[in-house]
Amino acid sequence: MNRRWVSLAVLLGAVLVGCGGVEAEPEVVPPVSVASTSQELVTCSANCVMGERVSCQGSTCSATDYSHVTCDGVTTFCPTCDDHPYCEFLHGGSCAPKGSTIPCCFLGGGGEGGCVCGNGEWICTI
Repeated sequence: MNRRWVSLAVLLGAVLVGCGGVEAEPEVVPPVSVASTSQELVTCSANCVMGERVSCQGSTCSATDYSHVTCDGVTTFCPTCDDHPYCEFLHGGSCAPKGSTIPCCFLGGGGEGGCVCGNGEWICTI
């Protein structure tokens, strides 16, 4: 009878191993949250002389025709004689910081001049 019990135990063991035994639980990985922010960009353009235009893109911008565009604090002037803006268009326009200077050209090819920032306005030799 011992032989039967041994045979039965071997057979039962083989059946349990053949069935794969107890299944392992799958590992659960929590989802990763990715925070993202987006900031809309705006584009500003200014007309310049001779049909040219200047433009820029940023989160904030402003434009003054025949003078310049400013995006995120960076100013791009209209190209003119020797890449200087016209004195007549700068004169009286807003500027910063006080005491800064910029070369300029006179309309009609009258040569070069300059502007000085005083009290928030360009003061130009016209």
